[in-house]
Amino acid sequence: MLLARGPVSGVERATDIRDALKRAGIAGSRLAPAELSAIAATLEAAEHLRRHVRDSAIELPRLAAVAAGLRPPPALWREIRRAILPDGSVADSASADLARLRANARAAREVAREQLQNILTSPHYQAVIAEPVITLRNDRYVIPVLPSYRTHLAGIVQDQSGSGHTVFLEPLSVVEQNNTVRRLDREVDIEIDRILGDLTAGCVTLGTTSPGPWRLWRTST
Repeated sequence: MLLARGPVSGVERATDIRDALKRAGIAGSRLAPAELSAIAATLEAAEHLRRHVRDSAIELPRLAAVAAGLRPPPALWREIRRAILPDGSVADSASADLARLRANARAAREVAREQLQNILTSPHYQAVIAEPVITLRNDRYVIPVLPSYRTHLAGIVQDQSGSGHTVFLEPLSVVEQNNTVRRLDREVDIEIDRILGDLTAGCVTLGTTSPGPWRLWRTST
């Protein structure tokens, strides 16, 4: 009877989140972005269903009893939506610190690339440049040079081609900037881990709520 009045928007996105909620209750655990997005979708669907049943003039005591208990904290699923992008990545807007750290990391990468580009275009080093490109080896920006680089350019070998004819060199002049990039990347990872931890902690009480949000999944299947 209720369905005859039209579909409930968003309910089809509800999924079985019981396993994720159990893991959220484990101390120190971090749910994956995809799991958090599924929880947000289910909580939002629960809110839509509760309102739909509440506003319906049809007497449905059993469904109404279930729906009445579906009171997901709106701040939680909205926070997850704000923090987790549809592609599963953590958004810059998830925290001010994350936005700042990512901006600093992008700027640091640009400086490193500019320093290497100056080497690639310098006439002094053309004799040992194997290819005028900037690439990554061991998460560090490097340039491909010929094995005879030692007479022209000091640096740290991060890799070499299978033939041994090309060496991927991190010039000494770029080492400190690469260190800065790596440090900022680590700080970004730490901040993302903190954000996922906070969002996971916010889901803990959902697993002990009765009736829990998984009831919506059982109702919608």
